[in-house]
Amino acid sequence: MLIKSPCGLPGRAIRSPFVERYLGEMLDKASCSVGCLSHCVCRIKHETFCIADALVKAYRGDWENGLFFCGSNVGKVKSVVSVGGLMKELVDGCLEAMGRASQKNLTNRA
Repeated sequence: MLIKSPCGLPGRAIRSPFVERYLGEMLDKASCSVGCLSHCVCRIKHETFCIADALVKAYRGDWENGLFFCGSNVGKVKSVVSVGGLMKELVDGCLEAMGRASQKNLTNRA
């Protein structure tokens, strides 16, 4: 879902408890803890939320209080895998394809 960040920019966020509170205007007004963006409403008026805090909480896995951004194809996701799991799947698939190609080359030579 698209939300307006405290910086005034749109962002595609996953509907989490934090986003639900934001949309329902039930977030406590936050003070800017980082001062990262000069045009941030949180920094200027202490309104909405500190995006740096929300992103750090997401990074740390805090589902209740983190802001999780996603791409437009997030609805197509069937599972979440680790980087190690993804790399194993890719390497195994590559080795399997190379084995088939090698077998095909041997068959064509015969």
